[in-house]
Amino acid sequence: MLRHLEGLLEGLASGIGGRLEAVPLLSPAERHKLVTEWTPRREPLAIHGTLVEAFAAHVARTPAAPALTDEAGTLAYGELDALANRLAHALIERGVGPEVTVGLCLARSRWTVVGILGILKAG
Repeated sequence: MLRHLEGLLEGLASGIGGRLEAVPLLSPAERHKLVTEWTPRREPLAIHGTLVEAFAAHVARTPAAPALTDEAGTLAYGELDALANRLAHALIERGVGPEVTVGLCLARSRWTVVGILGILKAG
């Protein structure tokens, strides 16, 4: 921690323009170790098709698994899919389809996720 404080003070004294976020707390050696040695390599997530298709495949595999949790409780993938489908059908009845812009203005909750999925499923 003392090395980090020392680096912070040196960075501030070097005249970086008073921008605290521009001062590196990690030395180049520490940064290299953190980024290259300690971070596990991960293969890219392979999604074939659209996000809606990938979501549908996951729902088919694990419909009872918890998909999200908010202040109202937990929603399983099957329940989330059913709500999104209901919204998608209502949007389609109102003319939503591919290349149609749909606005979404909600507080962060389960309904935000349902809205995004419903819009994607509609077009």
